[in-house]
Amino acid sequence: MTDPDDNANLLTLRQDKNAQQACILYQILQKTEIFDAFNIFCDVFRENSMEYREFEFFFYQLGKENAELGSELRFNPKSRQLLELPDDMLNKIFDCVKPIELFPIRKVSRRFRDVIDRRAPRFKQIELNIANFCLSMNFDDDDEDVQYSRDEDEDEEGFTIEYKEHETHVAKGSVVEAGLSDLYRIMKNPKFSLETLDVTFCEYLRGENMELVENMMKKLKSIQVKVVILRDAYSDTIDHVLPYLEPGKLEDIHFEAHSWLAKCDRVIKTEQFKLAKRFFMDGGGGGVFWKKLTKKNI
Repeated sequence: MTDPDDNANLLTLRQDKNAQQACILYQILQKTEIFDAFNIFCDVFRENSMEYREFEFFFYQLGKENAELGSELRFNPKSRQLLELPDDMLNKIFDCVKPIELFPIRKVSRRFRDVIDRRAPRFKQIELNIANFCLSMNFDDDDEDVQYSRDEDEDEEGFTIEYKEHETHVAKGSVVEAGLSDLYRIMKNPKFSLETLDVTFCEYLRGENMELVENMMKKLKSIQVKVVILRDAYSDTIDHVLPYLEPGKLEDIHFEAHSWLAKCDRVIKTEQFKLAKRFFMDGGGGGVFWKKLTKKNI
């Protein structure tokens, strides 16, 4: 038979806030995941002794903020969680986040995904470099590129995504397809427009990778860009990128290639060329050509 005093002591312990915090801190020191720690806490103090939101508050304060055990920590049940904030407040928070860093945030919840996808992109320039085993993108001349890469000498099917000090390994998939898929999520926004799009096709880029680029551009339909810079060895960007930029919105076309004469006539026939204001071409050792475009010289 259980001693009544033992029950009384257990009840007192369960109502002791310091004891509760000590239990939480112990789980933190044991490096227990928060959900597992909460289950252990409920086993010791009973399920109705603390709601998860309150437990999460103490878990964060004691573990991340290094609050002292027994300090005057008070949980406000009326406090709002990030997911509960109105859209305008979430957008102010997301304004402080770089475009590429919104990718993982989108995956937190459907609410975040909906809010982020409705936002007008804040950046004005995208630089995209595509090779068979590496794709990199940069927004507004950021100090760091986002890079999707795989060692071409290795047989493994996976690849690595790197941004600043963060690195994620993906077990399976195409480097180019994965990078373009992430970029598509940004560019499909109805409010999307750019000052400058800078695209480089690295030498010996395979046909299937060029098709992946073109397929993405097709899905986006007409892309609003003021200045496009196209760099590739054999003028392939003329076929796979240029036709999908909105004519009339595109003012400047910069084109660099090893040999451009063979496809120069194809550039001239495009609506993008006809409606552009300026055209710059450099390639094949033929020097530089720059001309103000008017109806007379088209």
